[in-house]
This record gives sequence, C-alpha cells and structure tokens, in this order.
Amino acid sequence: MLRSSGALRLPVLIGAALLAPAGPQPTLAQTTPAVEAEAVQREFEAERERSRALEEKARALSDELKALHLQLIIAARDTQERESLVANLELQIEELRTETERRRAVLMQRHKQLAGTLGALTSLSEDAPRAFFLYPGTPLEAVRGSILLRSAVPVIGRRARILREDLTALEAVRADLNDKLAQLSREDVALTEDRARLETLIARKRGLYEQTAEQAEAANKRLRELTEKAETLKDLMAALENERVARKAEDAARDAQTALAAGKNAPPAAGETGGQARQLAALALAPTVRPDGIRAFPKRGMITPPAVGDLIQRYGQETGFGTTSKGIVVETRAQSTVLAPFDGKAVFAGPFRDLGQVLIIEHDGGYHTVLAGFGRIDVGIGNWVLAGEPIGTMPRTNQSAASIAGHAATGSGTRPRLYMELRRDGQPINPLRWITADSIRVNG
Repeated sequence: MLRSSGALRLPVLIGAALLAPAGPQPTLAQTTPAVEAEAVQREFEAERERSRALEEKARALSDELKALHLQLIIAARDTQERESLVANLELQIEELRTETERRRAVLMQRHKQLAGTLGALTSLSEDAPRAFFLYPGTPLEAVRGSILLRSAVPVIGRRARILREDLTALEAVRADLNDKLAQLSREDVALTEDRARLETLIARKRGLYEQTAEQAEAANKRLRELTEKAETLKDLMAALENERVARKAEDAARDAQTALAAGKNAPPAAGETGGQARQLAALALAPTVRPDGIRAFPKRGMITPPAVGDLIQRYGQETGFGTTSKGIVVETRAQSTVLAPFDGKAVFAGPFRDLGQVLIIEHDGGYHTVLAGFGRIDVGIGNWVLAGEPIGTMPRTNQSAASIAGHAATGSGTRPRLYMELRRDGQPINPLRWITADSIRVNG
C-alpha cells in the first residue's frame, strides 16, 4: 500500500512541472511595484467615482431642500391667509349673532309695548258706547281717554312701520349670517386641504432632515446640557448668546488660518484626495448648511408675523407679578400655522421648564427670536429657515405660554397663545417695532 501511494504521487508531480511556465520565475520583489501601482490606480478610479456620486447626491439633496423651502413658504402663506380669512369670518359671524340677539330683544320689547295699546284700541273700536259708559272714571275722563287713544293711532302706525322695518332688517341679518356660515364651511374645507398639502411638504422635509441623524444627535446632546444648566429663559438666552459670540470668534480664526494657508500655497490635507471626505461632509450636513441669500436681521422695516390672531399682551405690559412682559402674546385659532419671522438658524427646539415647547431662532446681526406655546415644532436644531417658512403649529387649546404671559393677558383664556420675544445681543427689545399693526388684531 505504501509503494502504491508513492507511485500515484509521481504523475502528479510530473503534471505540475509540465503546466508550469517556462523560463526563470520572477521574485516577489520584482512583481510588487507593478501590482501595487495597478491596485492604487483601480482604487483611485473607484474613489473618484464614489466622490462624483456623493457630490451629485449632495447637490441633489441641496437643490431639493432649496426648492422645498420655497414650496413650504408658498404653502404656508396660503394656509395662513386662509386662516386669517376663517378667523375674520368667525369674528363677523359672532358679531352677526350678537346683532341678531339685540334686534330680537328690541323687537320683543316693542311688541309688548304695542300689544296693550292695540288691544285697547280694538276694544274701543268694537264697542265704543259700551266702553264709554263702562269706563271706571268720570264721563269727562272717559272722553279724554278716548280722545288720547284716537290721537295715538298715527304714532302707533309709525311704530308699526318701524317694527316691520326692524323685522325686515333682522331677516337681512339672519340671511347674512347664513351666508357667512356657508362661506365658513367652504373655507374650513379649503383650509383642511391647505393644511394637508403643508403637512405633506413638512413630512418630506422631515424625511430629508432624518439623513442628518448623527448631527441631530450631537445637537440634541448639547440641547440637553443647556436645558439642565439653565434655570430660567434668561439663563438659556445668555448661554446661547455666549455660544454665538464664541462661534463667531472661532469662525474668524478659521478664516484667518485658511487665508494664511492659501497665501503659503499649502498643499491639501492628507486623506482629502478625490474629495470623498469633503463630499461626505457636504452630504451629511446638507440640511444644516447655510443656504444662499440669508439676510441680516433688519434694523428697521417689517418682518413676517409668526401667526394670525389677537394681540392680548404687549411688550412692557404689567404681568401681575410686579414685572413687565419681555415679549408679546398673540391668541390664535386652534392648530394655527406658525411661520418663521425672519431668516435664521434654529439653535434651540424642544420643551423648556414650564414654558412648554420653545423654539429659538438665531438671526444674523446678533438677534434672536424666542417663540413658545407650540403644539408641535417642525424645525430641528441646526436647521436653517427662511422668513415665512412654517416652523410649527399651535395646539388646540391654551397651554404653557400663559405662564410666560402672566395674569395680565386678556383674551378668551381657552384659545392657544403664542409668546414671541425678540432679543438683540441677549437683551429683550420690542418686537412690535418690526410687525405691522394690520398683521395682528389688537384686542380691546
């Protein structure tokens, strides 16, 4: 058996020798440079293709976000205009109902006044002699009474005409009320459709922003740290202002370093060949990259009203606790759309103490807008928004913004309330300097 096994190995060795290439075989040192060069070239080509694909994806994402910003602004403007129309209709309907009740009360009173007089006249006209002799006074008093009743007939006739005119006017008010109710019903349907279209766009934007989950997690971690450290809204605003100043200094230092490196013709950093690192960063940060055309907050001029409603508390008004309001309070309709007052970046979004859902937008020029009282916030930390872009919705009823406003605020007490505060370099200023009187109704 051992000999047979050795015999079998011999043909195998001979076959292997015959299949081997003729001539001297190259050593490992001779083949490595060519193989490595070819591998590097293949890797370079693959890297370039990946970089090109990432660049296209980042550009497409950026373009989609830019177009989405504009679509959201248009849809939100249409929705808010519809909300304003519906709010005005509701106000007119309430006034018409009040007018209807007033006219009905006046008619009832006049009806009672005329009923007795008409009854007396009827009795007198049906049996005048009997009425004369049965009058419970002297004959002279009966004659005088008869004369007075007959002289009152023209006056009663005029009052009857007025009564008929009032009835006609009441019917006109009722018809106007019914028309307004029908119009309100149609506008409510249209508003529902507008909100559905807006929700679709917001959901699409949310899906794009979810591609930056890692960046959002880092921002949320910072958010939690700030929330834990800040006891009051003033503390939170001070922390955000310090961050803004520090970030501005860091940006200036980085720009100076970049300019210095460019002056020395510095080579690109290691690992940036092909641009994959840059494109990955661009793709990951696309929703949070500063859009083109972001404007500095105006020192004068108008900004977008955040919501449609009644101004129930002004800046500087007594709150009832020995302090004055640092912002304004607007009472809105249930689930009203809230718009960004101006271009900026969301630096805080979420619950804060007993103030409920709070959103803080940082604007160029050292300005911050603070908004509280949301039912839902549709903007994430680090996201850029443009003036008029939807940033959230109001709840169905009054919530935490009332605790900011204090007891001095008027209004229904049940409708949602949006608190708006504007700060420059960390100090509160009057936002009504930038909001027109026509955009927010003044209560009382």
